[in-house]
Amino acid sequence: TLFRSLLQYIHLFLQKNYPELENFPNQMKNVRAVMRVAVDNLGTQVEKMEQNLKKVESEIEHADSSPFSNDKFSSVMKEFYDEASKTVKKVSDAYEKMQDSLKEVAVSYGEKETDFMKDPGAFFGIVVEFFDDYEKMKEKNEKAKANEEKKRKMAGRSATPQKKDAAADDEQGLLSKRGAALFSGANFKKKQPQIDMGELQMLMARRGKA
Repeated sequence: TLFRSLLQYIHLFLQKNYPELENFPNQMKNVRAVMRVAVDNLGTQVEKMEQNLKKVESEIEHADSSPFSNDKFSSVMKEFYDEASKTVKKVSDAYEKMQDSLKEVAVSYGEKETDFMKDPGAFFGIVVEFFDDYEKMKEKNEKAKANEEKKRKMAGRSATPQKKDAAADDEQGLLSKRGAALFSGANFKKKQPQIDMGELQMLMARRGKA
């Protein structure tokens, strides 16, 4: 079997040998989401949150040293600060984990880490494009397979009538031959015995003497 493209070979190979991986693009849906993430912008936002949190902390410390004992700023903001600190910590940890994962991807695919980290979306855009082309080829292969199966069924159905027609032709031919013989009288023509004229004269002479 000749393959029209590498994508066709990949799909048919997976379909035959690793059917559980045939729909692998659907198992990697998060790649499309990653492609749209602006990593640099996300890092900038995390840094701003951390800086703003430090400002709140500084304001709380300043309020604690204030001579106004009835000022509730410190008590109210401390509760906010504690909750915000937990949230910012989670976001920061997640961002660092994402950075480590992206670096691993760069190494795994032989990409230059510095260039890769500047714009990971460019790399994942290529991956998504490959997924789209694979899905198109998969659909094309499935249609071709369905058409071949349809042709096989049609060929199987037409084979039986052809045999019947051939048998009918043979029967018709036999009838035609018999009909021709009937009209020509060939079947009724039997070989008649030949009579010797000398023997006939002798037989008649004997009857005359008698």
